[in-house]
Amino acid sequence: MGDWPVYVDKLVDGVYVDSVNGVAGTAWPIGTPGMPVDNLTDALAIAATRMLHNVYLAPNGGSDYVIPSTISNMRFYGTTINDYLDVAVDLNNQLIDACYFQGLTIDSNNAAANSYIIAKECFIYNLGGRENFLFNCAFGEHTVPVSSLYFFAFDCYSGGGLATELDFTNSGASNCYQLLGLKGGFKLKNLSAGGVSVGIYGSGLDLVIDSTCNAASSTINIYGDVKITNNSGGTVVNDYTNNQQDTRFFQETVAATDVDGTTWKNLKDKSTIYSPVKICGFKVTKGGSWAGNPKIRITDGAGTVKIFPFQDEYVMGTDFTDATQMTLNFPLEVSPLKGYKFQFRSSDAGDGAGETLTLNNLDVMELQ
Repeated sequence: MGDWPVYVDKLVDGVYVDSVNGVAGTAWPIGTPGMPVDNLTDALAIAATRMLHNVYLAPNGGSDYVIPSTISNMRFYGTTINDYLDVAVDLNNQLIDACYFQGLTIDSNNAAANSYIIAKECFIYNLGGRENFLFNCAFGEHTVPVSSLYFFAFDCYSGGGLATELDFTNSGASNCYQLLGLKGGFKLKNLSAGGVSVGIYGSGLDLVIDSTCNAASSTINIYGDVKITNNSGGTVVNDYTNNQQDTRFFQETVAATDVDGTTWKNLKDKSTIYSPVKICGFKVTKGGSWAGNPKIRITDGAGTVKIFPFQDEYVMGTDFTDATQMTLNFPLEVSPLKGYKFQFRSSDAGDGAGETLTLNNLDVMELQ
């Protein structure tokens, strides 16, 4: 029955629960440190009788402590502040009204729709309910359904690489999710409901936005130290990160044939990139049988929004020279959320099938 935690200077009185070494019942002194009770049903009855709000939980031998009924204004503590894996609590789809959990594993089905919990230094498997506030909590290599109306996580982290998946399947319009100081690796998935707002402030975060995040009217806002390793979704993503540092220089080279003299063609399709980049310059060589001059531009990865140049297009002979490296005065920064396409066409509609244009060097600086 051993050491009980001390979370404040003087241990606040409460009910002590030990499913392995405790005893059933509610009569005094059951529920005290010297004679803990062995189940939560009796523990909550003791708390109500003695007007207590703290419940201290000893390791439960690999089984969950199961919340048996609706509870409100209770505080649950694990045995030690850093050993939450020893003590797991199943919320059991109960209404959890304004309750606090610390030093525990929250391992449950979704809590009832109106539940409101605060968790500190807990290990999180599954959360539903109405409102959740998490402080310095850990996520492991699993999927966490995030179906709350309001979900706030402060200084939380994942130790599971990119294996922690935040699943927004049950999110709805006007739901608000704020993940501040997020660390480690996370994937957002199944954000398909419109009108959802997700705010992420990373503190050393690797982030994947899955293709199932496809709600065009929802928004993901990203700030701080975040590396977006993949974004294949259709949800609006605003990238306000501040982690762009020059890390790697490389050159893209490609040749294209069957040029259409009137329609923009992709000479280099980089609609999927995994890090932000700066495009610093290029060199284009036209085929010997071309009648016209190549025209080039750079669009976003969808090919619909022109991001270079300021005018409609660059034309060889006016804006750049055949087979000569062109250096941009202002390097073009491209977000991985957008990607890019280097496109071209001819100034002569007669240039067509079989003609060749070569992008000898597209100077790219990858950022991290």
